[in-house]
Amino acid sequence: MEYKRLKNTDLTVSTIALGTDVYGTDLDEKTSFEMLNFYVQNGGNIIDTANVYADWAPGERGRSEKLIGRWLKNIYPYVSRRNNTAIDKHRNIFTSFRNI
Repeated sequence: MEYKRLKNTDLTVSTIALGTDVYGTDLDEKTSFEMLNFYVQNGGNIIDTANVYADWAPGERGRSEKLIGRWLKNIYPYVSRRNNTAIDKHRNIFTSFRNI
């Protein structure tokens, strides 16, 4: 895995981020956990998520984020927060117009 240092910070992040849009919908929890584990075990430290991921599917909102939360709770005893980075982005302005 290659890493880059973010300008004006002390954060070093992997150059490959793991997108989680379909976690909890097209991918079940077991498969999602396996993919998250593989990514982190191979040096990844950016999990791309947003508070609107999986909202396109009928059912509970925030499924992707809740799934990632359960995964983090399960792995927390085995990883150091100092060695990992998670970035969350919030709803962009365009999603507000999806029903127009």
